[in-house]
Amino acid sequence: MDNKYCNKCGLVIQPESTVCPQCGTPILKHNAKKQVLSIAIGILVFILVSGLFSYFTYFRSEQINNDAVREMSSGGNPAKTAALLEDSVNKTTDDTLKITILINQGYAYVAAGDTEKAIESFNKAGELAAPDSLDDYIIKANLAELNNDFVAAEDFYLKAVEIAPEDYQANTSIGVFYLGILPGNEDFYDFEKALNYNLKAYKIQADNITTENLAVNYFFLEDYDTAIEYYLKTNLTAVPDDNFMLGVSYLMIGDDINAKKYIRTAYDMGYELDEEYLDFINS
Repeated sequence: MDNKYCNKCGLVIQPESTVCPQCGTPILKHNAKKQVLSIAIGILVFILVSGLFSYFTYFRSEQINNDAVREMSSGGNPAKTAALLEDSVNKTTDDTLKITILINQGYAYVAAGDTEKAIESFNKAGELAAPDSLDDYIIKANLAELNNDFVAAEDFYLKAVEIAPEDYQANTSIGVFYLGILPGNEDFYDFEKALNYNLKAYKIQADNITTENLAVNYFFLEDYDTAIEYYLKTNLTAVPDDNFMLGVSYLMIGDDINAKKYIRTAYDMGYELDEEYLDFINS
């Protein structure tokens, strides 16, 4: 049987214990780190989906369905975003812009759980991309991931950063890849490699996406103080998941006051808590 530990003082305790006999801290039934991994998956899928929207700043706003941009940037419905982007795909005659829209549409379908349509969007983008270009490698990497060929995906991501070492999306994509939390990609996790690329992406463009990436990355490295530093820089007023993960980060360093504060905030924002977390914030 696996040992169970107090989240605050680290004491080894009995599996059936609900309170630490040494410091009196309520004990969560499940390991907090394992619990947060599933939350991180949802956040990082959104990061993947929303990341390329920064590319839209390079094009005239009238060429983009701004409703789609607003829908995704506000954490809205990815299926609705994909449908709205179809309008832009049909209207634009600029192949460079169409590639960007189709890639974003592919990510939106990924978030919506529609792999078939995601592959269709990436394939359409691939038909327009110049061979051996940054777009070509990013598209091929995503198609490889969708087909569970993670060896090929890594190769294409590495080629992307090789030809565009200062590119925001190239560094963001491979940084998330090396976090290894996407379904089937567990064997490729390398948190130190991930940190290298995520720090580079943050240096290129310090936005909410790269900030969330670093927060998750430092959490996985068990550097909870630095994870907290970056979570506090995210848009906590809009993302309940970030509040939950910030609360769990505080829990991991034994700061029950802030842990309860942010986990409760996530709950008040509509995040569904397991009974153990409800008991914890109400204790």
